[in-house]
Formats: sequence, C-alpha cells, structure tokens
Amino acid sequence: MNAPSAIGNAAASNVSPSSGSTRLHGRWLTLARALWIVITLMTIALFLASLPPYADYIKTICTTTSCSWQQLTLGRVVALQALGFTIDDYAAFMVAFNLIFGGVYLAVALLIFVRRSDHGLALFSSLMLVTFGLGTFANLFERLVSLYPLLWLPARTIQYIGDISLIIFFYIFPDGRFVPRWSRAASVLWVIARAFETYFPDSPLAQSRWPDLLNNAFFIGVVTSGLLAQVYRYRRVSQARERQQTKWVVFGVTVGVGTFISVILLFGVIPSLDQNIIL
Repeated sequence: MNAPSAIGNAAASNVSPSSGSTRLHGRWLTLARALWIVITLMTIALFLASLPPYADYIKTICTTTSCSWQQLTLGRVVALQALGFTIDDYAAFMVAFNLIFGGVYLAVALLIFVRRSDHGLALFSSLMLVTFGLGTFANLFERLVSLYPLLWLPARTIQYIGDISLIIFFYIFPDGRFVPRWSRAASVLWVIARAFETYFPDSPLAQSRWPDLLNNAFFIGVVTSGLLAQVYRYRRVSQARERQQTKWVVFGVTVGVGTFISVILLFGVIPSLDQNIIL
C-alpha cells in the first residue's frame, strides 16, 4: 500500500504550520507533549499486545456470510494451498503487514514530534498518524478487548482519536484553520456520530444501527467533503508551498485508503473471487 510512504514523505518534510496554526508555549506545550507521549505509549502497547490474538483470529476459518476481508474462508484456504501456502503462512504475512504498516506510520509520527512538536498542527498530525496507523486502520484491538474487557475504554478511545482525526486533518491541513467555513460544522457532526458508534454501539444513534444506505452515504459524504475541502483550499486559499504539501498528502492518503476500500469492496461484491484472489 502506498499510503505510508507518501504520507511519510509529505508529513516529515512538509508539515510546517503556517500563520494560521497555533504555536504552543510554556505549560500548554509541556501538557500537550506529555499527553502525546502517554497516548502514543498506550497505543504501541495495545498494538503489540493485539498481535497474538489477531494471529489466532486470522487462522480461524470463517464459515459465516459476514466474514471480514482479512479472514480466511474455505475458498481462500483452497486457493492458498494451491499456491503452496499454509494458514500459518497467511497469518504470518498479515501480522508482518500490520507491523510494517504501523511501523512506518509510527516512524513518521516520531519524526514530526521530534522536529515540530511545539506547533499545534504538527502535534495533531503526528498523533493522528500514531492512532490511525496502529489503532484504527487494521482494527486489531477488537480481538484483544474480547479477551480482556477491562481494556475496552482505552482501546476504544485510541481508535476514536484515530477515526475522527483523519477526517479533521483534511479540513485543517496545512495551516491549522478550518477551510472552508462549513468544514467546522462537518467535523462536529463527524465527531458526534463516531462518538455514538464508538462508546454507545447499542444506541439507535450509532452508525451501525442506521440503514445501510444511510450509513454508507454518510461515510462517503464525509470522506468526499474532506477531499473537496482540500480541493477548495488548493484552488482558492493555499499559496505555492502549501499547494505542494497538499498534493503529496492528498495523493498518499487517497491512493492508500482508495486501495484499501477497493480490496474490501472487491471481496464483498464479487464472492467468486474468493476462490482465486489472495490478499
């Protein structure tokens, strides 16, 4: 997947907040850095602890009609064996993939933190990379929480931060301001919707309880609005340097997330590919 490398190149070298972003000083800077360190260490610990139960989950063959894109079905097992691979090989590959993916995001986040942690936008961006790359993207924490329910709150909170921060990032990059004006209201709506889904999944207001059409339309609408916000900023607001930053970041995230969503849709829409395609 191209997202980690593209985001890394852009973020590490180009996250240089403009006049619109807030530079932190004194106690606020110390508090922000301390909070970043606590959340990052907690995310790393949960990520590493999640790998063994995740590997066991990957090895379990799914026989229902609601298998995730990462799980093995009987058709995929047959295809694996035809290629000379075992279930253990597949599990090792998926664990290695998540380690590499998370490691790249963490490395970029650490680089941004070391270089520009006194800037609000840079600190926010690095925290987004940590929580999204290790906590949200692969959804590894679910298996760990099922074994240790006491970890539910910290695991959910990290996933929530990664979830909401990625969309907000599109609204405020590269100068820390919400542009255009409607993006502030859109971000509030997204934050509230994801809060119900994260902390109150049984509530009728949780997204998983919405009709599928409404849920999918809302998700696509939010993602599209983030991309449109960057297009608007690029054409109407950004200066030359900010436009270069936007090109790399939007390209990296779009290719990475687009590829990820395409794979999920491919397996969901065309079940016959189960027999022939292995991730």
